[in-house]
Amino acid sequence: MSAHHGTPERTRWAAVVALAMIIFLAGLDMTIAAIALPAIGDEFGVPAGSTQWVQLGYLLPLVALVIPVGRWLDSAALRPVLVTGALGFRVASALIAAAPGFALLTAGRAVQGAFAAAMTALIFPAVSTLVEPQHRGRAFGLFATLGPIGTVAGPAVGGALIEAWGWRATFLVHLPVALAVAWLAHRTVPGGGRLRLPGRGWLADALGLGTVLVAAFVALDRVETVATADVDWFGIGAALALAAVAGGWWVRRADSRPVLDVLGRPALWPSLVALPLGTATSGGLFFLIPYLLVTVVGSDSVLAGTTLAALPLAMALCSPLAGWLADHISPRRVAAAGALVAALGALGLQTVDAQAGAVAVAWPLAVVGIGAGLFTGPNSSAILSATPDGMAATVGAVTQMGRTLGFALGPAVAALTWHLAGGGIGGFHLGAGAVLALAALAAVFAAAARTPSGPVEAASPAPTEQHVHESA
Repeated sequence: MSAHHGTPERTRWAAVVALAMIIFLAGLDMTIAAIALPAIGDEFGVPAGSTQWVQLGYLLPLVALVIPVGRWLDSAALRPVLVTGALGFRVASALIAAAPGFALLTAGRAVQGAFAAAMTALIFPAVSTLVEPQHRGRAFGLFATLGPIGTVAGPAVGGALIEAWGWRATFLVHLPVALAVAWLAHRTVPGGGRLRLPGRGWLADALGLGTVLVAAFVALDRVETVATADVDWFGIGAALALAAVAGGWWVRRADSRPVLDVLGRPALWPSLVALPLGTATSGGLFFLIPYLLVTVVGSDSVLAGTTLAALPLAMALCSPLAGWLADHISPRRVAAAGALVAALGALGLQTVDAQAGAVAVAWPLAVVGIGAGLFTGPNSSAILSATPDGMAATVGAVTQMGRTLGFALGPAVAALTWHLAGGGIGGFHLGAGAVLALAALAAVFAAAARTPSGPVEAASPAPTEQHVHESA
C-alpha cells in the first residue's frame, strides 16, 4: 500500500520550490564534476581516460538502482526519504571533497549515485502529494526551467571555483543550499514517519533490473563503433545477451506483474516511449554541434560551448509557458507540439554549411530548445496523470530511466550517423537528419497517448507466495 497521501487540498509551493532546488543542484553537480576532471587527474596522477570513472561511478548506480528504489519508495513515507536523500547526497559530496585518493573519490560518487536514484524517483510521488492536478503542469515547468539552468551554470561556476580554490570546492559549493532544502522539506512536506527498509524481494529486483539497464547502457555506448574499422561486435552482443537473460528472468518473477501491468496501459506507455526519443533529440545535438564547430568550421571550444548553450537556455525560458499551457489545454497535445517544434529546429540545421557562423547554428538550436521546453514538462505531467495510485515512485523512476537512456541513445545515434557519412559536413547533416527523425517519433508517440477519462485504476497487486505456489 502506498504511504503517500492522495490528491492534496492545496498546492504546497514552498515544498515544490525545495524539489526544484534539488533538480537545479543535480544539474549543477553533474556539469561541475565534468569540468573538474582534468584537475582531479592531475592531482592523483590518473590518466585522462580513467577520469571518466568520476562520471561513471555516479551514473552506473543511478541507472542500476533507480527503478528498484522507485518500487521500494511506493510504500515509504515521503518526508523522511526526501530529507535523508538530500542530506545523504550532500554528505557524500563532502566526503568526495575530502578524499585522499582517486579510489575513495570514485566510491563517493557511487554513493552519490545511489542517493540520486532515490531523489529522482521521488519527484512523481512528491508532485502527486504536494500539487493539485490543475497546477501540475506549472510544477513540472518549474523543474524543467531550473534543471537546464543548473546544467548551463555548472561549467562557469566550476571553472571559477577551480581557479580560486581548486577542484575540491566544486563538491562543496551546494552544501549550504542543500541544508536549506532539507530544512524546507522537513517543514513543508507531509508524510512523516520512520524510514522503512526494503522488503526481501528488493535485492532480486535490483539485481535483475540493474543488470538489464546497465547492460543496455553499455550496448548503446558501443553502438558508434559499428561505423568504424574497430567495431566491437563482441561487446555489443555480450551486453545485449546479458540484458535479454536478466530481463527474461525478471519478467517471470511474480513481483514484476504490477510494473508490467502499469507500463502496458494505453494511457501511459506512449508517453513513456516518447520521453527517451525526445531526450535523445537534445542528446544527439550535444554530440554533433561541438564536432561541427570545432572540426568542420574551425571554431574554438569556447565558441562551441557558448553556441550550444542556446538550446538549454531556450528550453529554460520556454518551460514556464509550457507548464501553463499544459494546465489549461492538454499536456499530451502540448508535448506533441513541442516535439514537432524540435523537429523543425533540427530541420533548420540542414541549412548549415562548412562556413557557418555561430548565429547560423544558434538559431536552429534555440528552436530545438523551445521545442524541448514545450515537450519535457507537459510530457511528465501527462505521464503522472495516467499513473495509478500507489505507483507514482515506480513510474517516476521509469521516467528518469527513460531520460537517462535517451541521453545515451542520442549521442550513440549521432556518432553512428556521423561516422557512416565519413564525418565532415555530410556527417553533420546525416546526424541532424537522425535527430529530426527522433523528434518526429517523439511527437507521434506523445500524441498517441490517451487522456484518462476518469480516476486511474490501481495496478494489479503482485501474487502472494502462496498464490504463486498453488498456481504452479
